[in-house]
Amino acid sequence: MLWGRPRRLALISTVPMIVSQEVLQNPNYLRPSASHYLWRDVRGMLKQKDHRLTRDFDDYMRSLSMHPLELPNGWETLFDNKETATRFGEHFRGIREFFNKPETTCTRNPSHLGLQVSKPAPWLHLFYLIIEPVDQTSSGIGQATISARIYVLAKEASAFRIPEMELNFGRHCVRAQARDKFASWNRDLRLVLEYTSPLAPVLSDDAMTVSNALLEFARGAFEHAQTLVSESKTLGSA
Repeated sequence: MLWGRPRRLALISTVPMIVSQEVLQNPNYLRPSASHYLWRDVRGMLKQKDHRLTRDFDDYMRSLSMHPLELPNGWETLFDNKETATRFGEHFRGIREFFNKPETTCTRNPSHLGLQVSKPAPWLHLFYLIIEPVDQTSSGIGQATISARIYVLAKEASAFRIPEMELNFGRHCVRAQARDKFASWNRDLRLVLEYTSPLAPVLSDDAMTVSNALLEFARGAFEHAQTLVSESKTLGSA
């Protein structure tokens, strides 16, 4: 920005992000006590002043899909409060029980918003369930999503080369998309399939409803992927 007046740079995001120390220490970087501004906080300040400039800025941010998460039923701080995230993570218990086998291990992410299920079936190396504040892979699905990612050995990948499809797992409207990516930690593994759905049906104020909705999604994704494997074997033996 080549102009003679003093200038500052600020980062406004819908969700917490990591900002490098080089930026944080720059005297021209403007920030609150946190590493950057959250749009929901900035928008709250702007709404205190009814002015054409603030209205125009709000409209501009909305044109960039920058509108704050509005999670219902007491889950507003799910992505930026550790206690809320920990409380949510307790509801993975039903999924753990569903995948309970001697050879299977379930590991919750440090964020408490993801569950890694290792080797829940002979063909499946990793079933990864993740709750995310902004969907990075598909547009128009909403700002908070639940996803299940299927990782298999590379030799098993052909069973999952399917066209994108819309599915229903009970209360969940799900988008299934084929992937073809090496796992970053193991080149023998591939991410082959991803199921993504809006998080809203999960966010109840009733604990049992939350647990059941999470299990319904996880079970639906696993069983659909299992069906693809079975169909592939049938075609291979025909």
